[in-house]
Amino acid sequence: MERPATRRQYLAVLGSGVAVGLAGCADDDDDEETDDAAEDNGADENGEDDGDLGDDENGDADEDEDAEAEYDDDEDVTLSGDEEEDGDISTSGDVTLEDDAEVEGDVDAGGDVTMSDDAEVEGDVTAEGDITLSDDAEIDGDATGATVEVSGDAEVDGEIEEND
Repeated sequence: MERPATRRQYLAVLGSGVAVGLAGCADDDDDEETDDAAEDNGADENGEDDGDLGDDENGDADEDEDAEAEYDDDEDVTLSGDEEEDGDISTSGDVTLEDDAEVEGDVDAGGDVTMSDDAEVEGDVTAEGDITLSDDAEIDGDATGATVEVSGDAEVDGEIEEND
């Protein structure tokens, strides 16, 4: 699964185009390229914000920084290793976070949420199924699920609510 561009990557691409324009490196023959850049960074032909972020360098639609990462119905989501998700995760399937995976946003699962091996969520975790934390996993927010099991050195830094 190809990961969407992060806001940091978007700003790096945007920043490089702005720096070229400000440095005076663009000449009159580059008007067409400048117009393309204006479209890509969400500006109209006059440089005004048109509310559309356009496409990134791969031709993929850019995401709003507060956008929720949506997954297909019943798709299980697994993040492992040093993978990071910068934004909310919402799926009707299960969510598994392991091996230092990190989510900077809320997790909303239609199934179970399992966190282990130093996984961390900086936001609330809500599951229609069970939430299980082990091996130093951490939620910096509230945990709401059918059951919430916290073992080992895992912790929840917010409210725990079970909806049996």
